Amino acid sequence: MIPNNFPIEFVRQLIEQTLLEEHIKNPTKYFGGKNDVSLMSFYEQLQKEDEVNRYVKVYNDLVDQQNRTGLIMNGTIIAPENPTITNLYKHTIIPMSFTCSFRVRLGDRDKALETINHLIDLLKGRAFDIGEFADNSLFKVGRIGNYNKNNVQSGDFIGDYDSTDTLDDQITAKATNYSNNGITLSQTNGTYLYAWKDFDTLSVLYKGDSGWVAINNDGTYPDILFPSTSDLLRQYCISVSCDSVRCDEPRNLNHDEYCVISFGGSATLCDSGVKMGNNLVNVLISKYKVITKDGDITPIEIGPASVEPLELPSGNNANTMLNQLKSNNFINNTYTDGLNISLQYTFMLIDTGIINQWFKYARYGIQGDATNSYSTGVCPNMIYEISEIWSCWGNVSRIKFKAKIVESIDIENTESDTMTITVPFQVQGDNN
Repeated sequence: MIPNNFPIEFVRQLIEQTLLEEHIKNPTKYFGGKNDVSLMSFYEQLQKEDEVNRYVKVYNDLVDQQNRTGLIMNGTIIAPENPTITNLYKHTIIPMSFTCSFRVRLGDRDKALETINHLIDLLKGRAFDIGEFADNSLFKVGRIGNYNKNNVQSGDFIGDYDSTDTLDDQITAKATNYSNNGITLSQTNGTYLYAWKDFDTLSVLYKGDSGWVAINNDGTYPDILFPSTSDLLRQYCISVSCDSVRCDEPRNLNHDEYCVISFGGSATLCDSGVKMGNNLVNVLISKYKVITKDGDITPIEIGPASVEPLELPSGNNANTMLNQLKSNNFINNTYTDGLNISLQYTFMLIDTGIINQWFKYARYGIQGDATNSYSTGVCPNMIYEISEIWSCWGNVSRIKFKAKIVESIDIENTESDTMTITVPFQVQGDNN
């Protein structure tokens, strides 16, 4: 369903809330919060009276913000082009571009640049979960595996809970489920999590001395961001890519020197039912065994190695046998007697780890040998164990399979002079 808010509002919420979260963690290093940062959004689609009134209100708010001398980063975010809506009736997919500009005093430029660069580092290569409430407010919840591949961390969303059942038992059950998928849910004091209470409102669960409890925004938890108390209407996901930061020449304004720091990028907003590439939060690859004429060899380097693919296409090619019967009025039937399941990962080339071993193997034919159990490299008949961990709105699933490198490993030098390696895998059965 199309959100009530403008799509650019989701990008604004993502930026503002991320800055606030990082400022709470390290207030002396990063700017964030309403006293430090203001980010206003503008709209050009003014067709109805309420849209015009909204525009006037935003403009007046911006003028008021311009006169606030206490603000450190005063910014605007716009969508330079009308976002497109993918032509599907069941799901909402809205790709868009955005431009964000902050006006800062020259003396605050270095810290503002550090803040924005840190923001981009947190946003790139990840998808985020944002809820829209009945009062049209937005709120970002943490996605399991986004920043900590092995643990559920404070601020992550863990799904729903029933307020009539014991909360400790429900959290323990969820911890067991996450553990089965390779992720640990720590239940130490001070941990807080977001959960959907009775499929109605978004709540904050806090681990204290007496166990897990649902807490309210009563002022005793200054380090926790609380969502709206309105009903949670819709769950959305957003994936962002950013351009580099630009800083304009300083200029004088009211006897102070200011500069404008700007960056932009693209984003895709969709409802939670749409699977995004960045829902794949972790890929783990282990050397499982090497098939030789004298039997299987277990490599010394077991792993698992956590890798980050740029691309991850796949295919399932069914091998079929033709069955032609006259009684079918010349319509062919087929019988499938085999599956060729192929996956392909593209990585940036790095000088360490298993990716570097694939590079040496693909480019120069450098392999391990039987005397050292292939501990120093890879070989053609090596079987790998791959785990893919997918996460979205508290739902975590781990798919584990065995695979072998087949066909050609392609190495390319891109126009930006970075090298990539494309590794094709074929899913293998358990029996040789």
